[in-house]
Amino acid sequence: MEDELRPEYDLKSMRVRKLGSGRQSFAGTKVQLDPDLAAMFPSAIAVTQLALGIVYILCKIFFL
Repeated sequence: MEDELRPEYDLKSMRVRKLGSGRQSFAGTKVQLDPDLAAMFPSAIAVTQLALGIVYILCKIFFL
């Protein structure tokens, strides 16, 4: 396997935006909650745990 990049994929010529509206996140998908719903959770981890719990329960109900 060849580890060299093709010339058209020259990463040195790419510009990365550190700030601003044009910045892309590479951490994953983000979901914005309505402020009244977000106020019910102490952290983003709590929202994730609830969502995973709901998915788990629904899978147990519908795919058993």
